[in-house]
Amino acid sequence: MAEITYGYVRVSTQEQNEARQLAAMQEFGVAEKNIIIEKLSGKDFNRPCYQRLVRALRPGDVLVVKSIDRLGRNYDEILEQWSVITKKRKAAIVVLDMPLLDTRQGRDLTGTLIADIVLQLLSYVAQAERENIRQQFHSMYVTTDLYEIYNWFLADNGLPVLPDVPPEERVLAYEDVFPMLYFRYRLRLGEARGDIRHLVIDEMQDYTYLQYVLLEELFPCNMTILGDRAQTIDCKEQDVFTFLPRIFGKRLKKITVPETPPLFDSEILRKILLIAIPSILQQSFISIGNILIQSVINGFGASVMAGYCAAVKLNNLVITSFTTIGNGISNFSAQNFGAHKYSRIRDCFRAGLKMVWCLCIPFCILYIFFGRYLLLLFMEKGSVTAMMTGRQFLWILSPFYFIVSAKLVADGILRGISAMRQFMAATFTDLALRVLLSFILSSKTGSALGIWLAWPVSWTVAMICSVFFYHKEYRKIAALPRSGSSDTC
Repeated sequence: MAEITYGYVRVSTQEQNEARQLAAMQEFGVAEKNIIIEKLSGKDFNRPCYQRLVRALRPGDVLVVKSIDRLGRNYDEILEQWSVITKKRKAAIVVLDMPLLDTRQGRDLTGTLIADIVLQLLSYVAQAERENIRQQFHSMYVTTDLYEIYNWFLADNGLPVLPDVPPEERVLAYEDVFPMLYFRYRLRLGEARGDIRHLVIDEMQDYTYLQYVLLEELFPCNMTILGDRAQTIDCKEQDVFTFLPRIFGKRLKKITVPETPPLFDSEILRKILLIAIPSILQQSFISIGNILIQSVINGFGASVMAGYCAAVKLNNLVITSFTTIGNGISNFSAQNFGAHKYSRIRDCFRAGLKMVWCLCIPFCILYIFFGRYLLLLFMEKGSVTAMMTGRQFLWILSPFYFIVSAKLVADGILRGISAMRQFMAATFTDLALRVLLSFILSSKTGSALGIWLAWPVSWTVAMICSVFFYHKEYRKIAALPRSGSSDTC
């Protein structure tokens, strides 16, 4: 197999620009398809794109990075990863900014020793720089002298410092200082601020006049400022078209929206109904199904009815918990689906499964081993038949909570990504099977046991449907263009 040259490009945040690293890779001759881009911090090597790249390396391949800190900023882990790539994977590494760190050619003992010393020195510097930034920022926050903090900030950015005046004459607000310091700190973690092409400022009423002046000084780029025309700036009611031009000059462009939004939007109504109607139908048909099942249970006498009524209350407690988690998953999936962050939907499914399965364990233990005592909360001790009915119901259903919870997690994602037809298909499959099997199995067994057995069967079939639909739909959306993903590869 032919040797492959890979390029690894890393920036710490979504906002940073990787253009300079890409240009260096292309100048070196790395094919565009072999350049891996990752937008994650270099504090450790738990980065999905990097890990996949290392696993793909074969003996003779070459890994190119612009500088050692693009590989990472942890001293020990840089040395460990260097060893993994060069010794375990038997691939070569080229650091463009440091020609001594090029393992493609055979080296004599002296050359290897020099390369090892340079590697350890640069790895130490990369970690020391990160720790210095953290300590510097921490020291800024622990001091209580805002005036001192602000002067450090101004001097650091090449601006005139405030005059040295007695404390009682100093006029400086807390909100003038800390947001700008934090913004500056975030930028220090990555590329220079000159790479910022466009700055978006939201909630403009939370900014002071002084902060806008500083933004204009620090970031000579295009800005979009979001907010209402009438704002309270520095405790004064002002028209933004009056004070902003004084700061930004003729470059200011006014973008206005209609004063009165439309009272009715048929397209928005259509989108709401597409989600709302299936959800309403789901709840309606579930209620109808429960009525039909109840009619079958009623045929086995008052004791069986009493045991079922007590047990189903405990069952509903669990199902309601799963449904609530499913609703949260639905909201999370919808937000990330709209933001085109599709990998988070997959992560949400996995995290949701872990969450509901952790919840299943205590419920299963309680219902299987202590169901008798819980049932007494809803029934009297007198009826042995009622107690045995309730315990039998809980014994049969409890282990299958792991199954139905997985279904509800998948259903939450299907609703979130607007796959309502698939969601309805899985839900109606569950309901129809449960009702049908309740009639069939109860007549075959001649007891309520057949009704209880209908639950696990319908849950299992519906879970398979929901999870199948989820995987099918996720494969579709994963192929769509991404925007702002943290694992761009």
